[in-house]
Amino acid sequence: MRKRLPSLLLLTLALPLAAAVSERWSHTQSLNVPAPGLVRARLGIPTNSVARPDLRDLGLEAPSGREVPYFIDRPMPKSGSWFRLEGGAPSVEKGYTVLAARTGAAFAGRRWDLLRLVIPGREFMKAATVEVRKGKGEAFQTVVRNRPVFRQPDGVESLELPVPAEIWSEVRVRLDDSRRDAVPVLGLEARAQAEELPDLDEIDAAVLERTESGEETVFHLSLGGANLMLTSLVVAAKEPVFTRRIELFQRVYRDYRIQEETLGSGSIYRVALEGGTAAESLSLPLSVQVAGKDVFLRIRNGDSRPLLVAGVRLKAAPAFIVFHAEEPGSYSLSAGNEEADAKEYDVADLRQRLTAASGALVSFGPLLNNPSFRAPEALPGVEEAGTELDVAEWPYKKRVELRENGVQRLELDLETLSRESDGLADLRLMREGRQIPYLFDEVGVTRSVPLVLTQEGERDRVSTWSLGLPYPHVPAASIQCSASRPALFDRQARIYSELRDERGDTVRVQLGAAGWTRRLGQGDSAVSIGLGRPPQGSRLTLTVDNGDNPPLTLSECKAFYRSPRLLFKAAPGKELFLYYGRRNVSPPVYDLRLAARELLSKMPGEASIGKEEALSVAPWWAAAAPAGVGRWAFWGVLGLVVAGLLFVIAKLLPEEPAA
Repeated sequence: MRKRLPSLLLLTLALPLAAAVSERWSHTQSLNVPAPGLVRARLGIPTNSVARPDLRDLGLEAPSGREVPYFIDRPMPKSGSWFRLEGGAPSVEKGYTVLAARTGAAFAGRRWDLLRLVIPGREFMKAATVEVRKGKGEAFQTVVRNRPVFRQPDGVESLELPVPAEIWSEVRVRLDDSRRDAVPVLGLEARAQAEELPDLDEIDAAVLERTESGEETVFHLSLGGANLMLTSLVVAAKEPVFTRRIELFQRVYRDYRIQEETLGSGSIYRVALEGGTAAESLSLPLSVQVAGKDVFLRIRNGDSRPLLVAGVRLKAAPAFIVFHAEEPGSYSLSAGNEEADAKEYDVADLRQRLTAASGALVSFGPLLNNPSFRAPEALPGVEEAGTELDVAEWPYKKRVELRENGVQRLELDLETLSRESDGLADLRLMREGRQIPYLFDEVGVTRSVPLVLTQEGERDRVSTWSLGLPYPHVPAASIQCSASRPALFDRQARIYSELRDERGDTVRVQLGAAGWTRRLGQGDSAVSIGLGRPPQGSRLTLTVDNGDNPPLTLSECKAFYRSPRLLFKAAPGKELFLYYGRRNVSPPVYDLRLAARELLSKMPGEASIGKEEALSVAPWWAAAAPAGVGRWAFWGVLGLVVAGLLFVIAKLLPEEPAA
């Protein structure tokens, strides 16, 4: 093994260990050291998962029972450096743009494995052929033939051309301009061969949940472990030709709310030109540690169908524990102590030895549960119950059921979300008259609900459908509809809602519009129409402009909405209720936000929500004013009542005496 300086040095404490492992550590692992000297052992994914993210809770014990100092080495893959090739000025030769370049004295003798075209930002698609040679006396050899290079309006691009990793001195690139106009090329860059680590951990992520929301697909992925240092992600896509923007993110608490934190973003594609070499890039380079066991992958589909994904694979850099063994025998490693204190080891001598020798590589035994371990209370500094609150003015409540102790997650159902309130500021979790503090996860998860589709006919070459919502005021962000016929079409679709103006009259307002196209061979075609505002009422109107074409046959329509979640700490037992529906109330402010990072790192139990219970009825003076014809009838009846009262009062008044 080549010599390597530690990329990450963590000075840690393991409290003195007795023959029996302390009840403070959840797991143990044995390590057989055959001879004294410098030792290097790989920490597996299971060990990383039970330890703290910084690995500061590991304790190492020698066969004699003595505590052993160590440090953690986590080598990371190094990306190759890019350098500009000399020359590279383009010339035109019989329908081709030709670039000839050479390595130059500054980079002579260096192996490189990738070329990159320097082209200013504009949309294009070209076929590229690459020829290389090692010296002037040798003939050029073709290493890439008619490989597509492109840039699309959505930002997806492929400007790189792989070549065999060798010490090349000259390169020649031909861009085919026979089908499209030439593009300006400013030069060529080459990448020195990147350093690869053959011992990266490979992880086939499990898909916990997949949600579609019109123009994007989001995968909730389980990593199978925690505290992983991710180096790359690969999407196993089935589509023969596609281009997509992707983004990997996790959830964090920042600025008093749960937000998405991007871990990496880029493009994946598979493109082929007629008679040429197919080009694909399905990987996303990463260099980030994920403390939790799950991440989210977003694929932006735009106006295309959702991408068919067979799986997602990630790679992670392993961590090694390095120490000096003064005696052979069975060493013991303890892990999983969230309350371990910090202690600095004097490992300067170990660092000097590591520069002179790589150390003996040994392997751990299986990770075992510590039978005497006592799990600490989840978030021990967080009290379950908060302040008292009088909820007499809250009109609705629902029972919340818990299955286990500790951190809980409650997803709000559509009925609760449809109750008009000021941005869900009225939500209160109550137990025996006291509030249960929670964090509001407004990122939540995207859900869909089917709509009742009723065709109302065609007039002036415009087809109209009524879309029935399950509740008034559904917080829909987009509407997606599918058509089964005809085979190809190009239409304009619009969504309308009936709103009340300031006078109480009902008016029709356009909430969104989108083009709807199906080409030959596409199969069922769906349109996603983003809504500028949530609909009011329980009905929407969809119109499709047919022009001089036959009307569409719709198969289904559904609404997509964001379902927020509440995170809190509670135990089963006493009745727990969610109160909601009150207007003009400020959102709660809980000290729980100070423990947001610890709360998000816990795997929550899934709480369930029960049926709605109406607690009060609004008085007659708080009822909504009638609209439309009902509004005029109301005022007419009210006028007759007032006239009748005036007539009765006039009869009751005494008559004036005669003059």
